[in-house]
Amino acid sequence: MRQVIQNYMKAMVYLQGIPFNSGNSIKIGDKYVIGFRSDASSYTDVLSAYVVTYTSNKHLGDVADLIKEYAFIKNGFDNSLEDLPVSLLEWVGSDGKTATERSAINVEVA
Repeated sequence: MRQVIQNYMKAMVYLQGIPFNSGNSIKIGDKYVIGFRSDASSYTDVLSAYVVTYTSNKHLGDVADLIKEYAFIKNGFDNSLEDLPVSLLEWVGSDGKTATERSAINVEVA
């Protein structure tokens, strides 16, 4: 789980300012998703974020709690962990476009 949270935290630099819609999420590797509660305001809103498995949607913990558990603020990143691919999973609106497409931003995530 440390690897998932670390990859999410590294991707935050790229996720700042990307248009966000409620229901959007972030896929980390092939097995995990960072989901957001309805009160979330951005992809970097760790207080409203949680981790679930990609295939079964099993809740694995709240991101804020996992950051504390793995002491990222105190200990920093673990450079021995592999970087996993990070991608956005966006809802398509009634206009047939995602929030990113509506904003006309070309987005590349780590």
